[in-house]
Amino acid sequence: MLLDVDIHHPDVCVDKHGGDAIQLHEGVIGGPYHSHPITEQLVEDYVANDYQAAPGVPNAGQNTTPPSNVESLKLFFSTRQGEYDGKKLPLPISPDLFAQLAPYARIPKIYPTILHRNTASAIFSVPEVPPIEQPTLSPTNISKEHLSFIINDANSSPARIHMCASFTMHIPTQRLYIFMHGLDTPLYHSIPTLLPSLSPTTTFLLLPALLLRTNMLHHTTMIESNVHRLLPYERLLGLRFSSHAPSPPANHTAIDYDLITNLVNATQTDLAFLTWQCKTIARQLDFLDAVAARYREMCVQHGEAGRGARVFAILSATHAELRAWNEGQMDRIEYVVKRGQGLVQVVYSGIAQRDAAHNLKIASTSTRLAESSQAIAVATSRDSAVMRVIAAITIFFLPATFTATFFSTSFFDFKVGRYERVVSWWIWLYFLTTMLLTVVVVAGTYVMWKRKEAEIALRVRDPASGGKAVDVTSK
Repeated sequence: MLLDVDIHHPDVCVDKHGGDAIQLHEGVIGGPYHSHPITEQLVEDYVANDYQAAPGVPNAGQNTTPPSNVESLKLFFSTRQGEYDGKKLPLPISPDLFAQLAPYARIPKIYPTILHRNTASAIFSVPEVPPIEQPTLSPTNISKEHLSFIINDANSSPARIHMCASFTMHIPTQRLYIFMHGLDTPLYHSIPTLLPSLSPTTTFLLLPALLLRTNMLHHTTMIESNVHRLLPYERLLGLRFSSHAPSPPANHTAIDYDLITNLVNATQTDLAFLTWQCKTIARQLDFLDAVAARYREMCVQHGEAGRGARVFAILSATHAELRAWNEGQMDRIEYVVKRGQGLVQVVYSGIAQRDAAHNLKIASTSTRLAESSQAIAVATSRDSAVMRVIAAITIFFLPATFTATFFSTSFFDFKVGRYERVVSWWIWLYFLTTMLLTVVVVAGTYVMWKRKEAEIALRVRDPASGGKAVDVTSK
């Protein structure tokens, strides 16, 4: 059992624009067509009067009673207002006005529920009818006189037609009621311009197929855009060649592989979206075939077998053409996807070659560094050998040098007689001065070393103190 969406909920209907965001386009097949903004006055004076001529409403009611063999149209064209947040709702109309309008626009009660969903769907439905007809028509009888269905497009790119529409064809009068609500985009606003393209020998039931055709044109543009996006990088990497300008060999060390990877990922995302849309269109075409078959059956039941056969032939031929086109698009998308996959493989191979080249450079540099280190080590070894020789010679001559220096001082006098005193009695002054100076130098050096150690220790930061400098010498 489906749960109906409450139209009085603020997320479903909102009257911020006074209802002027909905337009009524009406006319007969082949034209002319007239449009009116939906207001409370128009609904009360014209729509709720079963579309009879209303005073003060120019062109309203014209061609409302065409010959029985001519189709007529009542298209209620609603545009979503405000910033798009991923939902088609709310409708730009007050709940009370929508409830008043729905029976005369033959909008099924389930329409707001379908509109609320974010998935593509196409279903047959039972429309609402004006209150004057409700006592005499049961739901079964309503279905016998009305061919009603809803097509809901899935959330997609704002650049394409994104809408949900209910279609109700009243078989006895051949009048088609459409209530369409979609995103405010240039492509969506082009829908009313499709009406003059329908000649008197066609049918308004072609409108769903025309909407699909418009989206498929956009898909073709997207496919070609992605092909042209890949082509320069395929030539850069040598995957595709031009006879007019052959591509030079790829320099894998100078190519921005990150840029190419991001581009390929974006392309694959676009192609996945297009694949989804093509599958949706295929299901919608199958559904429209079922609509055409049901229309033919209902025309037979109402004694209009000839009309039913003619319209069925027109719809079937159009659907077959679109189906072939859609299948061709799916094949081309699959081909472009494989091209993207090939480009990804070449990118990965190029990255591997670039990394290998970098590794070779690093290895060459390391080899040169090792050779330089070896040469430095050999030179250092030679210097060490020389220093050892110098140290050995110094040690060998150090006692003699000290002896010669010591006895050459004025404390010794070797010119005196044999029995005279050679050593001066001031020799004690030499030893005293030497000892004092030695103590001063050793003590001064010790103090300087300790101060330097304290300065270094104070620069060490203790993690437990929150990064503050601490004196670790006291620990």
